[in-house]
Amino acid sequence: MAGLGIGPSPSNPLPPSSLLSFPSCRAVPLLPPTSWQDFPSPAVSHVCSLLLGLERVRFPGNTSLSRQRACGGPAARNSFACLWPFMELAEVIVIIGGCDKKGLLKLPFTDLYHPKSRQWTALSSVPGYTKSEFAACTLKNDVYISGGHISSNDVWVLSSQLNVWIKVACLQKGRWRHKMATLQGKIYAVGGFDGFYRLSSVECYDTFSNSWSTLAPLPQAVSSAAVVSCLNKLYVLGGAVDDTANTDKVQCYDPEENKWTLLSPTPFYQRCISAVCLDNIIYVVGGLLSKIFSYDPREDSWQEVATLPGPLESCGLTVCGGKIYILGGRDENGEGTDKAFTFDPATGSVEQQPPLQRCTSYHGCVTILQRMNR
Repeated sequence: MAGLGIGPSPSNPLPPSSLLSFPSCRAVPLLPPTSWQDFPSPAVSHVCSLLLGLERVRFPGNTSLSRQRACGGPAARNSFACLWPFMELAEVIVIIGGCDKKGLLKLPFTDLYHPKSRQWTALSSVPGYTKSEFAACTLKNDVYISGGHISSNDVWVLSSQLNVWIKVACLQKGRWRHKMATLQGKIYAVGGFDGFYRLSSVECYDTFSNSWSTLAPLPQAVSSAAVVSCLNKLYVLGGAVDDTANTDKVQCYDPEENKWTLLSPTPFYQRCISAVCLDNIIYVVGGLLSKIFSYDPREDSWQEVATLPGPLESCGLTVCGGKIYILGGRDENGEGTDKAFTFDPATGSVEQQPPLQRCTSYHGCVTILQRMNR
């Protein structure tokens, strides 16, 4: 894979199995770990919001731009359309691991999808791929995975420059069926299952100290919930409370106060759901529902926004090019699927896309930036 700046190339490739382990490594910051940073132009702001994991960026005129809006919202499409070709960067989707069609085999693959060319590129294989139901997220254009069945506390980062998996500091509590999200330059691991109980514990990872710290616990312990950051807060939506029961609670975390509050409940009681934020609106898919729901944190209100061709759960969900990609998952028969769809909030339309390379569920699904080939 061609990286950002440096990395493997056709003339100097890295082996797919390349792994590095630096459990005590320290990062050298290029910029302070903050949720705000000044940049000279909106074009630079857009790129830096992805590469540096900043939630919001500011440029001359004291105008701010959220990461979600910068990543393809209506204003961004108008502002950045003429600038993107000169930056030689494109948003691409990374699919990590998962289970096969019958849910019996754990997949070792990491694949990169180019939405514009509709081509796939194989990346370095997932380390410890015999685990399933791990959590995935991105920070500073690298891909992080943590935990997994059974009660793993391993954390790995895939360098987008080097196409190498690097082991970093372990979770304090082993878990699976949890979720991770990035907020204000840090990674949050939320809830999950340890084989006996649903977890209320929440951990925060600081790349600068390569360490995890414990935060205020969830008001209600959940697994297989949707977790997403939006407007400088963390939202935990729905999830399982035991083997047979789910919750409709919306649990909101304020990092400034290290405090959780409960908001308007979801219009469903589901587990195995996923969420993303686009233009400061949260979208939820999964739970064997055929509906897509949206939540507006500013209004604390829910609405149904679209219908999928069929019910899905444990699917991949990510924002790329201003659209929401819904990739793979399990259907009502409990089988993995290779189907792919996009949802465009601007038009409300759902469109079928070319299928995945294989039937996949319980996988990681994230968006990063990649240098374009000339």
